Amino acid sequence: MDLQNAHEMINDLWRFLKTFYCFKEDDAYWESLIEVANKLSKKYGSTFMDSLLLCCVDDIERRWKIATGNPFINPDPLKTLYEKLRKE
Repeated sequence: MDLQNAHEMINDLWRFLKTFYCFKEDDAYWESLIEVANKLSKKYGSTFMDSLLLCCVDDIERRWKIATGNPFINPDPLKTLYEKLRKE
């Protein structure tokens, strides 16, 4: 990975975080988050990007749990994302 590629990756990650930072309590939000994360993962094919995406998703999920007082989240969509990103 060269510096230009890293710069593009960070910019895409920033746009991802800005888009999904304020979570919503509907399935469309979580499905969109997973879809965009998967697209970014495929675009870069990098464990570095996958790790950053997982950190962002973990933080969004953590804040959602705190805000809703719900220690559980429907694990299926996020579990699928985690498994997919960790395999590649």
